[in-house]
Amino acid sequence: MAISGASFISAVSNGNPTAGVDEVQGLTTSGTVTSGTFKLSFQGFVTPALSWTATTSIIETALNNLKSIGAGGTGLVGVVVTGGAFPGTALVVTFSGTNVAKTNQGMITLHSNDLVGGGTVVITESTAGVTVFGRGLAPGSQVLNGAAGTVFANTGTALQPIWSAV
Repeated sequence: MAISGASFISAVSNGNPTAGVDEVQGLTTSGTVTSGTFKLSFQGFVTPALSWTATTSIIETALNNLKSIGAGGTGLVGVVVTGGAFPGTALVVTFSGTNVAKTNQGMITLHSNDLVGGGTVVITESTAGVTVFGRGLAPGSQVLNGAAGTVFANTGTALQPIWSAV
């Protein structure tokens, strides 16, 4: 028998639920690059060969087509790539799509380096992702901050919860 107006706590926390942080990684080149291609990898999936002068949109599309990141696996865009002309300017890869946002991600890696001139692609983590509290809890789920006695409700989605005090 259901009790009208009753609320059920899905989880208990020792503090307020955290909002999480998107993972951000950078792509740059070291040394001299005059031509050639390279491939990137993420969690075992590999991009096609990318030109040494690949644009941000080409690199973004290649990464989002990987089943481990975006459209190739879930239909959800996973990363946004910004920055200037590669290889002269660093590129910024932000994991912000529904399936990868607000989580700590593994590193994108250089799968193959067929660049000419002695240079290579360097990948760094500029912002470590922080997994949002309660990722996977359905909208409407409630969390009790046991230390303060405050109840929070998920007003977002299961993959990107937004915790609001009730």
